[in-house]
Amino acid sequence: MKKSATILLGVLAATALLGAGCQGRPAVGTNSSDSSGNKEENRTGNDAYKQAESLQLPKTGNAAATAVQKVLERVFGQVKITGFVSNIPTQNDVTVEFTAARKITGSDVNAIVDSFKKYNFTVELNAVSGGTGVVGAKNSQNYDYLTMEIGDQKISVLIAPVGEYNSDSGTN
Repeated sequence: MKKSATILLGVLAATALLGAGCQGRPAVGTNSSDSSGNKEENRTGNDAYKQAESLQLPKTGNAAATAVQKVLERVFGQVKITGFVSNIPTQNDVTVEFTAARKITGSDVNAIVDSFKKYNFTVELNAVSGGTGVVGAKNSQNYDYLTMEIGDQKISVLIAPVGEYNSDSGTN
């Protein structure tokens, strides 16, 4: 029970820390109009990508984050690691924040699923609801849990070793 509480607190803290950067974004599905009245979907807006500082990860989770980055690059072209939380006590988890070169759409969630499959991951979760997209995928080494807001450019990924949360082990 104590380990489960530590895991939950760590995940909540990482999500809160990385999610703080999502404040102040425009409403999902907003369009802008130029002076001639032409609507332009606000999809490109890579200002967040251009302004974001690319970070290097500590050793924990580096190889796993690189694998996820390749998956995301197949969908978005370019992504940067722009935040992370690691060394959660007694865990080998790392939460990584990626910033995509363009805004996320609802169809990108399915494209991320397809990209994971091309890299031989098993996809266990795929959902879009209330403007939030979620994908859960695993390979032989890690379970990756991605959350993203449609219309934003940030993708938060919890990377945990396979078996770390296995309820059959009696250790969580």
